[in-house]
Amino acid sequence: MKHLSFAFAAALACLAAPAAADGHWGGAYVGFSVSSTQSNTTWSGLPFDWSTDDSMAPGLFAGYNVYVGDGFLVGGEVTFTNQDTGSNPTIAYGAVIDTTIRVRVGADMGDALVYAAAGYAMGEFDIFGAPFTGDGDGYVLAVGLDYMLTENLSLRAEFSQSHIESDDPAFPPAMEADIQALTLGAAFHF
Repeated sequence: MKHLSFAFAAALACLAAPAAADGHWGGAYVGFSVSSTQSNTTWSGLPFDWSTDDSMAPGLFAGYNVYVGDGFLVGGEVTFTNQDTGSNPTIAYGAVIDTTIRVRVGADMGDALVYAAAGYAMGEFDIFGAPFTGDGDGYVLAVGLDYMLTENLSLRAEFSQSHIESDDPAFPPAMEADIQALTLGAAFHF
C-alpha cells in the first residue's frame, strides 16, 4: 500500500506541474533503452540473500499517449528488458524482469514530458544449470523525464523500482527480487 501511495503522490505532482498547450507528446512511440540496475534477491527457507550492483540491462519499449486536458497526458506503455540480478561466489542465479505493462500520467511542458508510471511486472527466476525455472510477477513504479530533440525523436531518463515474487510451485525455493533501475533511452514518435 505504501508503494501505491508513492505512485499516487508522484502522479499528483505531475498533474500540478505547469501545463503547455496540447503538443507533440500524444500518439504512438517506440524506443530502446539501457538501464543500470541494482537488486536484492532473497530466497525463502535458504541462507541465500544477495545484492548486486550496476548490472547493465538492454530494453525496448512502446506506448501510446492521449491528451486528457490542457497539457496533461495519460498513456499505456509496454517494456521488454533483461534485468539479470546476477550471482554470488557460491551459486549462479538470476531474476529477470521480462515485461512490464504500465500506465503513465504526465505533464507536457513543451519539449519536456514529466511523468510517473505504475504497473504490472512479469519475470522469471532461475538457478543456472538447474533443470527448472520459476515464473514471478509483481509491480513496477517509475518517475521520468522525456525530452523531445526533434519532431519525432526524444530522449528519456527514468528511475524505476520493481518487485517480483516467484509464484510457481514447481520452483523449489520461494524467491523475491527488488530491482532499482536508472534508465536512459531514445524513442521515435509517429
